[in-house]
Amino acid sequence: PRLSGEDGGASLLSDPGALPRAGGARRRRAPLGRSGAGRSGRVPRGRPRLPRQARRPGRPREVVRVSRTPPARERLRCVLFDVDGTLIDTLDDIAGSVNHMLRSLALSERSIEEVRTFVGRGVRQLILRSVGEEREELVERGLDLFSRHYEIHCLDRSRLMPGAAECLDRFAGRDLGIVSNKTEHFVRRMLDGLGIAGRFRAVYGGDSVAERKPSPLMVRAALEALGRRPEEAILVGDLPVDVETGRAAGVFTVALLGGFGTGAELEAASPDLILDGLAELARRFA
Repeated sequence: PRLSGEDGGASLLSDPGALPRAGGARRRRAPLGRSGAGRSGRVPRGRPRLPRQARRPGRPREVVRVSRTPPARERLRCVLFDVDGTLIDTLDDIAGSVNHMLRSLALSERSIEEVRTFVGRGVRQLILRSVGEEREELVERGLDLFSRHYEIHCLDRSRLMPGAAECLDRFAGRDLGIVSNKTEHFVRRMLDGLGIAGRFRAVYGGDSVAERKPSPLMVRAALEALGRRPEEAILVGDLPVDVETGRAAGVFTVALLGGFGTGAELEAASPDLILDGLAELARRFA
């Protein structure tokens, strides 16, 4: 699939067998299986295959969707990354600290899937949704309990997302920045702990500027610090809030599958481009 949007910017999620060809027309790809295989049962050489993640049961197929033309490689000077679910898989440690907080407040624990849906709008929203919006009076105490526990355990099980180190290597020489709703203290602690802090010239957390994402203030502050214009940058994230932020800031926004957002959520948010992960990001832009 082409990045130029020649196919009208349409998503390939619903019909991965429809492959664009010259002039914007499409041809159908024969389905894989008995009818499409040779006598040996093997798929004929040269036939396109779905990416590995797309072949896993229950996972969304890869989306390559372009709603506007991305910056050309030679004009791309800046890449801004979200953290949770984009560069670092933090879900287990966040859920562990959320459930420590809930036990301390004599409340029922949350499943890891519930916690996943609470992440992305900042720690206060995480705590409010975890304790329940009808218990708003518990938020301050919950924040304290969560923060104390997370300070000790934020790197117990958190790891770089697949392809993160290689992706950052490929973007060496460009200005890299962080724009996360996670508090800046924890952002820097995790970047240091996982050995990637030196890759970033600008680091912004949810308490670094007056407004969190989806406000564009954080992105604008990062671009100003790096001396870059919106048209020279891309924003990479894994949740609809990242898409909203990029749109508000006028920055080409790439949403990645495999993080905290589902394929359906990202498709509904209409980012400029949806890709299968960091390795694909590096192949297309580095």
